Amino acid sequence: MTDKKEREDQTASSETKGSSRRQFMATAAVTSVGLVAACSQSADEPSAPTAANVGGGSDYDVIVIGGGMAGCAAARETSKAGLRTVLLEARNRLGGRTYYAPFGDKKVELGGNYIYWLQPHVWAEVDRYALPIGDSPAAVNPDRWIYLKDGKPVEADIPTFWPKVDQGLIDFCANSREVFPRPYDTFFTDNWKPYQELSIQDRIDQLGLEEDVELAVNAIWSIMSHAKCSDGGFLEMLRWWAALGSNSIDFNNAVSRYKLDNGTSSLINAMIDDGSAEVKLSTPVSRIEQSGDSVRVTTEDGQTLTAKRVIVSTPLNTWADIEYDPQISDVKLQVSQERHVGNGNKLHIMTKQDIGNVFLTADDSFGPLQYGYTYTTGPEGTHMLSYGLDGMFDVNNLETVSDMINLFMPEVEVTKTYGYQWALDPFSKGTWCTLRPHQFALVPELQRPEGNIRFATSDNATMWRGWIDGAIEIGTRTGQIYAQELA
Repeated sequence: MTDKKEREDQTASSETKGSSRRQFMATAAVTSVGLVAACSQSADEPSAPTAANVGGGSDYDVIVIGGGMAGCAAARETSKAGLRTVLLEARNRLGGRTYYAPFGDKKVELGGNYIYWLQPHVWAEVDRYALPIGDSPAAVNPDRWIYLKDGKPVEADIPTFWPKVDQGLIDFCANSREVFPRPYDTFFTDNWKPYQELSIQDRIDQLGLEEDVELAVNAIWSIMSHAKCSDGGFLEMLRWWAALGSNSIDFNNAVSRYKLDNGTSSLINAMIDDGSAEVKLSTPVSRIEQSGDSVRVTTEDGQTLTAKRVIVSTPLNTWADIEYDPQISDVKLQVSQERHVGNGNKLHIMTKQDIGNVFLTADDSFGPLQYGYTYTTGPEGTHMLSYGLDGMFDVNNLETVSDMINLFMPEVEVTKTYGYQWALDPFSKGTWCTLRPHQFALVPELQRPEGNIRFATSDNATMWRGWIDGAIEIGTRTGQIYAQELA
């Protein structure tokens, strides 16, 4: 675990390499799009909450810190219950680690986007707000599969190669139903305990796969965890598989096929419009103090707000960036400082040629790309989606991205590239959550309230941790808990 002095040194080092939090906000303001209409201020005209604009005094019933899916779900629940709620978001937009932004003449997701009907919380929102669903069948049915081996491209014979890889995935997760007989009640039994120190790579090593199959299995699990297989916890992947019926068809559909047709912002907008929470953008929080039945929140510009309850819906990796009085548990601080392992890149790529329906993989020794596939294709060229483990990879550098793609397909000309470097975002410090092996057992503590503060983010969700569904699960539940407590 990282101690306080080490974290201070790391923070100082990162500030010399990049922007400060406020510099980041100023830079982000240039590229921010689609701000929610319900917000009570614009990014260009920040005004911190004060007693004068609260209405009825300086106290709120609930302050929600963080305007991602979890925070918006929590704010909806508390405000619909009649509680005076304010939502504070550090960025100049809502959405958190979802980000629906322009790419040429279309909009694309730069962060989280995939959903599935076996994810009950997000699918309930789809039904509630009648949100149309987009389908990308090419992602799960490629015509060509090219993978790197010893730095060289190899064209797979899909009819013979995929069954071997599929069996490798099945064998990897062979005990999923035994370990998680009730996937949505993670700790229903203690069957998970013998595996709590096992990494994804540890499990792969147990299987004795042939070399090329192991390359593919490593690539798939490394991109699912968005980390090297030696870093991500085996149980994190096993619970996904169990929750999806323990088969590769539902697994593939869930991780790379279905999305909100009008973008993740359509769900964010629907939740905000459905409630009556006040929304404040460009309002990062620096300190939270508890005294008796009151919680005082201080923003980075020195403004203060008080409330009966607070919900911290910021990413796990940023919890330790806030000062708490009294201090929150050592476990929460240590896990936040150590961080979960999800940290890489996601980018959209346009090629000049119609390259057809292709699938690209590389094992976790190759940082820029582990998983790439055709999104759409036609005479105007091919739109590809690419994921890799290198969070510092320059996703918007056409030459760098071209070199990466040309390792797989030397003849392809890349015309556009667009991504977002979540690792450099001080309000994310990474991508979706995958816990380290030893962190899995700590989830109950990560969910435990600290007095009148509760932590609710997709990173400490019970089942679909790191997914939109997990964010809605824990955000909705936490909002409901406070609605009942303060009724």
